[in-house]
Amino acid sequence: MKIEKDNFLKFDQSEFNTLSGLTYDQVAAKSRSQHKSQGFGRSPNPGGPQWGYMELIKGEPVSSNNPFEGINISWNRLKGGDVIESLVNKLLSGFDFKIPEKNVSDLIKSLKYNNLDYIINTTIVNNNLFEKELNITTDNQISSPYWLTEKGSLGMYQVNNEELKGLPETPIAIKTQLKLEINGTELNLIIGAYNRFTDPVKGEVITPYTIVPKVTVKLNQPVYLFSDSKPKQIPVSITAHENNIKGTLSLEIPKGWSIEPSQYAIDILKRNQQENYLFKVYSDTKNSSGIIKPIIKSNNIEYYNQLTTIDYPHIPKQFLVKPSFAKVFRIDLKNNINKIGYLMGVGDKIPEALENIGIQVVNIDRSNIILENLLSFKTIVIGTRAFNVIDELSFKNEVLWEYVKNGGTLVIQYNTSRGLKTANITPYKLVLSRDRVTDENSKVNLLNKTHSIFNYPNKIENDDFRNWVQERGLYFPNSWDDNFEPLIEMNDINETKKRGSLLVASYGEGKIIYTGLSFFRELPAGVPGAYRLFLNLINYGHE
Repeated sequence: MKIEKDNFLKFDQSEFNTLSGLTYDQVAAKSRSQHKSQGFGRSPNPGGPQWGYMELIKGEPVSSNNPFEGINISWNRLKGGDVIESLVNKLLSGFDFKIPEKNVSDLIKSLKYNNLDYIINTTIVNNNLFEKELNITTDNQISSPYWLTEKGSLGMYQVNNEELKGLPETPIAIKTQLKLEINGTELNLIIGAYNRFTDPVKGEVITPYTIVPKVTVKLNQPVYLFSDSKPKQIPVSITAHENNIKGTLSLEIPKGWSIEPSQYAIDILKRNQQENYLFKVYSDTKNSSGIIKPIIKSNNIEYYNQLTTIDYPHIPKQFLVKPSFAKVFRIDLKNNINKIGYLMGVGDKIPEALENIGIQVVNIDRSNIILENLLSFKTIVIGTRAFNVIDELSFKNEVLWEYVKNGGTLVIQYNTSRGLKTANITPYKLVLSRDRVTDENSKVNLLNKTHSIFNYPNKIENDDFRNWVQERGLYFPNSWDDNFEPLIEMNDINETKKRGSLLVASYGEGKIIYTGLSFFRELPAGVPGAYRLFLNLINYGHE
């Protein structure tokens, strides 16, 4: 559909920003290229106007191309702002970049104007290093995003401390107050504590000091599936963050379930030492789902958080502390394929999810895609966006078709419509689009309920699409060869019906499946119906 842009505000995104030394398109390209997990890296366009558009949805119409027209963005919008504006204009017009200390006097005048009080703590001497050792006692505050420290609900964080709500980040846990006196004006600066060390490769590294719990505990999986009466071995790891951690470790389980042993005594001598413990958990047929939660009791305090380190070159090192738990499900699963091949795309957790229910998942080396290596698998699954990132698939795709022709089942998960290595992602014509269904609760219509995909080895019904997370699927094909049969119809509210989420076809002696359903989200989240349907996909053609 062509959009009429006559009434839109128009901006040239190739405009040069003198402060950054970059065009806005270059800034945007650098930002987008940091989105590593989605493979969104791009180069800026070399030159020429690049128009962006903005539509006024609500508010007073504007007569110019200025979106801020009629909005007072000057200092005068604040009480007493005219004085500040005069001082700022004076600074801007006469700022001395070569001798910046000449500007301090006017800067100080701008700051004391609001009659702020500053507490006096210490004095520094010109060109002398000031050092002082301090003993600091901290409270129970931990250095973690405050909105993640408690388990939230769907679409909502749980924040118990009213004083934290709305803050952009967790307040600095370890800080000091630094007194500066400039031209007779005393300033009190709140400065966070940082750790400075020398890395043999990076050189000087400075990271904020953080506070973590004395001990943290972690489960090795977010979801455990019980498909029969056999118990599962649940490993739990404990990490001490100070010396001499003593106490007990127990595992909270759903009502009706049982566990061996009931608890472990823990005695960890050294900081950073990790110990592992193994619980045997039995499911219950009457209560088929719930949460397991490890709890450490030490000196009458309960510890139940896990610690994740976030450390990348382009952001400060951070520590994420959040409740440790896992979902558990007792579900009826039938499966006759015990080993599959998996060609990883950009990375997902489906292999781990399948191994969780006893399926052996063998990683296929992209450089070793030859027919002889593939024929040992009854089914091969192609990971998400593989045709967007694997160069070899631009010519080794025909090896996959030959595998199917010889009786194999090939399951291809979603690819994005942009940046495909080849347009031939199946042996039949298939055109990807940006069609998707974002409502995870949207109605699902099974177009052919007698099809074996919905009957073998698991009976699939509409209830299997309950409790999906985040979305139904994405980047559905909107055009395909007549050899494909669409099996599912779905749509978001006020959207057209989409039939491209699950397509199946015969090819030679084998079967080929293309699906945009978001199994990469549903299986790690432990959605029972998604597991049952995915098992049917990998069993298709081997009834």
